[in-house]
Amino acid sequence: MSTNISKMPVYAGLALGIVIVIYGVHEMMSANKPVSTQNAYSGTSDPKPQTVVATRHIARGDIVTNDDVRRVEVDIRPSGAEGAIGTVVGKFAIVDIAAGAPVMSAAISPDRSAAGLAVMVPAGYRAIEMRTTDEIAVGNFLRPGDHVDLELVLRETVLPRQTDAELKTDGNPSESRTVLQDVEVLAVGDTLESVAPSPADNAAGRKPEPPHGVTLAMTPDQINLFTLASSLGTLHLALRHLGDPQTIATGAATLSDIRGPTPPGAGATSEGNRPIELIIGNKMHHIFSSNPSEKP
Repeated sequence: MSTNISKMPVYAGLALGIVIVIYGVHEMMSANKPVSTQNAYSGTSDPKPQTVVATRHIARGDIVTNDDVRRVEVDIRPSGAEGAIGTVVGKFAIVDIAAGAPVMSAAISPDRSAAGLAVMVPAGYRAIEMRTTDEIAVGNFLRPGDHVDLELVLRETVLPRQTDAELKTDGNPSESRTVLQDVEVLAVGDTLESVAPSPADNAAGRKPEPPHGVTLAMTPDQINLFTLASSLGTLHLALRHLGDPQTIATGAATLSDIRGPTPPGAGATSEGNRPIELIIGNKMHHIFSSNPSEKP
C-alpha cells in the first residue's frame, strides 16, 4: 500500500507532462491552419477591394462627374486603378475611358491641358501657330489664355509707290494696320497651361529668348486673313487686358503720319531773292524779301 502511495507523484508528473505535450501539439496545429474568412463576431466575410469603373464612355477632355463612375467589388484591384469616387470626380480624362473599364490614375488629371491641344480649341475655331521673337511676342510675357491683337506692317514692295509730282520724289508706301482683334492664345511654345513666371523670369536685365511658336485660336475666315498677312509683311502681337472683348475700328498708319505733312515748295526764286522760313506755332511759312534791283 505504501508502495502505491509513493508512486502517485510519479504518475501525476507523467500525466501532467502528457497534458503539456498534447496542448503544445494542439497549438502548433492551430497556428498552421488557414485564417478563416468568417468574422468571429458578425459571421460575415471580409469585404472585397473596390474599384472605380466608368458607367459610360468618357471622352478625352471631358470632366468626370458622379454619374460617370461607380464603385464595384473585385477580387483584386488592378494596379494603378482608383478606389474612391472622390479622387476621380472633378478631374479631366486625358485619354478615352471605355464604359465598364477601371478608371486608372494615369488616365485623369486636374489640368485639362494634360489631354492635349485639341481639347483646348473652342468649337468652330482652329489652332494655328505663329513664329515669334521676343520683340514680336510682347517680350515673351504671353501666357495661354491671354488675348491679343495682330498688327501687320506691310513691306515697302507690296503697295505701289506713290509719286509726288510737285516734289518729284517717290513716296514709301509702307503702312501698318490692325488685321485681327481679340484672338485667344492657346499655347506658348510647348506650354499649354497658364503658369506664373518664376522670379528669375521677372528679373531685370533678362536676355531675349530665342524664336518660338505662339499657337492662336482663329475661325477659318480669320486664318485666311492671317496667312495672307503673314506672306505680305511682319506681324506683331499686342496684348489685351483680361476681360476686354471690345473691338475698335482702326485705320492704317503710313509714313506721312510719322513725318507730318510735306512742306510747301519754295516757289520760283531769283538771284538775290531767297525765301525766308517763318515759323509761327507749329506752322511754317515762306516769305520772300524784295529785290532792290527789281522795279515795281
